[in-house]
Amino acid sequence: RQGMSYEMPLPFGGREWRILYRPYPGWVSEQLGSAPWFPTISVLVVAALVAGFVEVLGRRAKHIAREVAERTMELSESRRQLSNLLHSLPGMAYRCEYEQELRVLYISVGVQAITGYPPEDFTLGRVHFRDLVHPGDVARVRAATLACLREGTELEVEYRLRARDGTERWLLSRARCVQIDDGRPRFIEGLAVDI
Repeated sequence: RQGMSYEMPLPFGGREWRILYRPYPGWVSEQLGSAPWFPTISVLVVAALVAGFVEVLGRRAKHIAREVAERTMELSESRRQLSNLLHSLPGMAYRCEYEQELRVLYISVGVQAITGYPPEDFTLGRVHFRDLVHPGDVARVRAATLACLREGTELEVEYRLRARDGTERWLLSRARCVQIDDGRPRFIEGLAVDI
């Protein structure tokens, strides 16, 4: 058949050889039959479906990444605003956890103006509020705190606190209990101001 052969020169051993490629009789008709095309078309269809699925997954991943980036920016902005607000408050904002005893999880920088101790001294457990509360007020403060935790009520208590330099201050502490899934109060969040 004309146009179905290919000839290629091959110089070798000082002679010029010719390589002739020509399909055997019936090869063309075999290739034009439907059976050889079916696996090829099947593979192409599967490849197109996989490519479409990968494209959909890629678009979905980009959408999720964009959503995460937006929410992260919103969260960062909210934290910045809250930090600025807490920094500007007179007194100290706090969040404590109560298991066997009260443990400070967060306390604002205002604690240093009131007690003379930096916030990390409280969050790392180097300083405990029970040690700073005036001995004559410890029982009343403890009773009010335990009642708040037991009953889930709001806490409001006035007490004297001894600062690092030995001065004594009167504080008003207002707080709320935060319950966890089992309904048991576990956290106390509030604000204490020098009155």
